[in-house]
Amino acid sequence: MYIEKKDLHTPAGLIIGAAADYIMGGVKGVVLAYLIYFTGWDFYLFKGIAVGLLFWLICFGLILRLNIAGIDPVEPGTNLTHLSWHILLGVTNALLILQLGNFYSL
Repeated sequence: MYIEKKDLHTPAGLIIGAAADYIMGGVKGVVLAYLIYFTGWDFYLFKGIAVGLLFWLICFGLILRLNIAGIDPVEPGTNLTHLSWHILLGVTNALLILQLGNFYSL
């Protein structure tokens, strides 16, 4: 989305891709933190999975299908891999918020 396909596996392409992934993970974490803050800690892992699935739907169901990024991953293996990573990141975000969050003083 940010660089041409020929530059994907260059050091600059990898750095840009990593930055985009960390930014997306951070935004997911903020959304999840507010969701947990306003709805409580009950089922926090399921909330993390739900936020991960929501972002997967937005990224792969909307943005890539509108051909904004210039790629359209239609292979089942690719989509399952990305789905798994979004779920894993949602669970990881929930666990990190549980461990590092300080909601009791707010």
